[in-house]
Amino acid sequence: MKQKLINIYEFKELSTEVQNKVIEDEIEFAIEEYNTDISTYAGVGKAIKISEELHTPWFLGQYVFDYCKDELYKYVEKYYYTKEGKTAESLH
Repeated sequence: MKQKLINIYEFKELSTEVQNKVIEDEIEFAIEEYNTDISTYAGVGKAIKISEELHTPWFLGQYVFDYCKDELYKYVEKYYYTKEGKTAESLH
């Protein structure tokens, strides 16, 4: 067996670039899971509706961020990350 020691970080300790990547990844996940029974964010439906009404699907991620910002940050701040932004839980 090989052992490897890695550093893990709280969300706030990550670089701004990596924090943005983590948030973008979480937004993508929120959109993908919206039509399932495990939808995490209440504002995703509203974001999709606005995006469709305005015919601006390219802004969907921004709308999700706008409507779910507090929830997104609360969620991502629960985890530890590698310096690249992978959750420590996904390393096994």
